Amino acid sequence: MRLFRRQRKHEAPRPADSGAPGQLPWQPRDDDLGLHIVDGIGHSLSLDDEWSVRDDRGFTWWGRDLAQRVWAEPGFDDDGFEIFRLHARTDLLRDFDPADQNLAKLNGFAALATTSGYLVDPEARTVEYAASMYAHADTAEWVRKTFQLVVAMQAADAQIKASVLAEVTGASVAATPHPTSGPRRDYDDMLNVLEAVVAPLGQRPSAWHGEEMEWITSVMQGGQYVVLATGDESGLSAEFPFQSRTSLLTVTTDAGNPQVGNGVLMILHLPMNIGEAEGARFTANLTRRELFSVTRTHYLGCWCWREDGLHYVSFLPNAIRTGRGDLLNLVMGATGRAKWAAETFYGDDWLANVDEQGRPLARPAIDDFLTDVGDRDDA
Repeated sequence: MRLFRRQRKHEAPRPADSGAPGQLPWQPRDDDLGLHIVDGIGHSLSLDDEWSVRDDRGFTWWGRDLAQRVWAEPGFDDDGFEIFRLHARTDLLRDFDPADQNLAKLNGFAALATTSGYLVDPEARTVEYAASMYAHADTAEWVRKTFQLVVAMQAADAQIKASVLAEVTGASVAATPHPTSGPRRDYDDMLNVLEAVVAPLGQRPSAWHGEEMEWITSVMQGGQYVVLATGDESGLSAEFPFQSRTSLLTVTTDAGNPQVGNGVLMILHLPMNIGEAEGARFTANLTRRELFSVTRTHYLGCWCWREDGLHYVSFLPNAIRTGRGDLLNLVMGATGRAKWAAETFYGDDWLANVDEQGRPLARPAIDDFLTDVGDRDDA
């Protein structure tokens, strides 16, 4: 997806498989699949020498005064597949005091997350906008198309939110100059992506409403690790093992986002008993742990705390739609996140804790509800 076209005096060679307009100020790299995707994303942004810097595994660019780095980790073998993890991080704040009240304020913003989350470094006293995706040969094109919009949205949203976040937390905006061009005073055209592309498409009905959601529900109902799944044309609910209880994934096409309009809202709820005082700090630590661990699930959203537990919130705008199966990929990724959380914090073993038919032993939450009702009736 090419979002904007800008005229340049000198055009660099385009990637061989890209028919979309754009440019890159260096020769596209094909050393490995990760670098190939990263340079394809840089091409879609129409990077130029004046406001970008290449490094060994990616690039950094300045849409205005906030630096955004996009890179791919080296590949690793995963059951015969070579997997590459892609990252996008945009500087937001420096001189950030990671006190409980400031983490609680970030937690409030996290509830309205779209496709990036807040990464806090308590030692460096910084906050970055962060997103991540995994790619291999079979998913490379979908990941490239999806992540290049995520990258553009992140850069644009960082410019919108940084000053607000700095004001409410007492931090400073993490503005930096280009190492040779100095401070950038103007805005890159790409930073109009939310207003010019994403929000207008968000005025249409959800791109996933209808038969697509019904199909995703039917796939989830046959999932190996799914305790219970129900849904219709507007959304689905799926439960996964979480000790003897369950975590809950809800996907709805009926909820809009005030910034980008319609799309699909995904919320993974973990029934972890964490109080308000610890909740915001735990979610900040959880974000760091996920982004620095091999989870095999895409990080396109934000962890946040609410009174009923922890939630991973992700809102996918209509503009991110690439075709049939794109949302299913992310729903299956939510299954992986639920598995990672259950195994990491409670030592659950989803492969071992199954019945004779191979179904999870965890009881659906509806069973707990009916048991409680029965207990009350007997009393």
